[in-house]
Amino acid sequence: MICKYLFLTFILHIDLYDASQMVQVDRPRGVSLTKKVLYDPAKEFTCFDGSQTIQFQFVNDDYCDCNDGSDEPGTSACPNGSFHCTNAGYRPQNIPSSRVNDGICDCCDGTDEWKTPTACANTCMELRRAALEENKKKMEESSKGFALRQEYAKTGQAKKLERQEKVKELQQELAQIQLLEDTLKTEKEAIEIQETAAIDEHKRIAEEKQQKIAHEENLRKGAEAFSEMDVDKDGSLTIPELLSHPELDPDTSDGIFTEEEALTILQAGSVDMAVFMDTVWGAINETFRTNIPPPMEEQEAPAEDQIQDGSEQEREADRELLEEPEEEDQDQDEEDEDSDEEYDDEHEYDEDGEYHEPPVLRKETDTSNSGEPYDEITQNLVNQANEARSKFQEAQTKKKNLENEVESLNKALELDFGPDEGYQALQFQCFELLTMEYKYKLCPYDKATQSPKNGGSETVLGRWGSWSGPPENIYAKMMYENGITCWNGPARSTEVVIRCGMEHKLLSVDEPSRCAYKYEFATPCACTQVDPNALPRDEL
Repeated sequence: MICKYLFLTFILHIDLYDASQMVQVDRPRGVSLTKKVLYDPAKEFTCFDGSQTIQFQFVNDDYCDCNDGSDEPGTSACPNGSFHCTNAGYRPQNIPSSRVNDGICDCCDGTDEWKTPTACANTCMELRRAALEENKKKMEESSKGFALRQEYAKTGQAKKLERQEKVKELQQELAQIQLLEDTLKTEKEAIEIQETAAIDEHKRIAEEKQQKIAHEENLRKGAEAFSEMDVDKDGSLTIPELLSHPELDPDTSDGIFTEEEALTILQAGSVDMAVFMDTVWGAINETFRTNIPPPMEEQEAPAEDQIQDGSEQEREADRELLEEPEEEDQDQDEEDEDSDEEYDDEHEYDEDGEYHEPPVLRKETDTSNSGEPYDEITQNLVNQANEARSKFQEAQTKKKNLENEVESLNKALELDFGPDEGYQALQFQCFELLTMEYKYKLCPYDKATQSPKNGGSETVLGRWGSWSGPPENIYAKMMYENGITCWNGPARSTEVVIRCGMEHKLLSVDEPSRCAYKYEFATPCACTQVDPNALPRDEL
């Protein structure tokens, strides 16, 4: 490739030292080779727009005959005419005919100033040599960039294959974990049926025991109440004895406990212990209050409605004593809530972002009723159920993490990293450009952002949308859409123009219209294979 380039350069230096003298083509001034056939001196000339036909001698006579100016290609007579610069040895050029003989050298061969041939030097060969040097520089840069692109493409293709294989592997693992989950679910549900039955039986027994204790306690309190109200200890409770307890008055509105009301309660003039327990105690056990003070060590703080004596300071102290347990309970509730929140935060996702659902396990003791420990058989079933639930939820967690990983890999596989996967080298990277006021950032396949140079919140100028280049090369541009909405305007968007470069670099940022940004980004991923024959050519 280098030899071929040197050979072509050598030929150009030898043969094109003065291309204007090598080729002489008979044609009217200002006419290109492609249009020479339209200017035949042996025929009349017809205007390109067909407006009229004139004698050929009127072509380039410095008078505009045709409306389209085609009869004056070599003069400035027609304001809409076009003059062709041959520029032998360099690139041909078309200029407006108004520039012909205006004293300014527009053509490198000086043919546009034909009235003063010595006014313009022929600089076409110098321009050609400069173009060759620039072209050589671009070819070298493009060649090195293309070599880097091939490396990126090789890595990208390997990464794509690796992801595809990983998805297959994870899908097989998912199928296995699904079978395991189904098995563990069946085992869990089976042992939970036994566990529920055992716990229900435990609760039934505990409730019966509590009911028995409550019944015995009720009988004890009833006997004590009968004994207290049976003042004469004759084994019979009379109406006068019942009246000694005014809290038993069924009609508290008048404040008088009458014999008729006492008779209604006793249903007789007097009752013995057996009748009292069967017919009377159930009606008064909620309202009965003993007049016998408890022992000193068992006395509790008096209720607020019973505090009638003492100074205001003592009553206030008693009130505070009564209110303290409520505050303690409230503090305890808040601690419990904080504990619950810490538990939730701790068990949802770990530091690697993997999901972990805490297993719902039975407590070792049944505190909903008696608080007594389970018997050995019930406890064994609870332990087995706890273990089954734990294994099942571990399988669920593993399955969910696998599904998340597969989803992430599939999203990466759906991204368009170019025809050779080379643009995958840009993923998970960000590139910055500092201006006088802002720091701009481009994170390919993610987002484009803007933030104040000296610190401040970041504004999203668009999120990855798609490749948006022309049909012949869609990878020439990226489009980032649906950024932060402008004040009273549209959502921000960013177009990224991609060009070949030796390194990944954000070159420039512009805002050609409100809320629409334009980035220029260089990357070896955009470099193509160099054509060594891509040299400047003239029309000769």
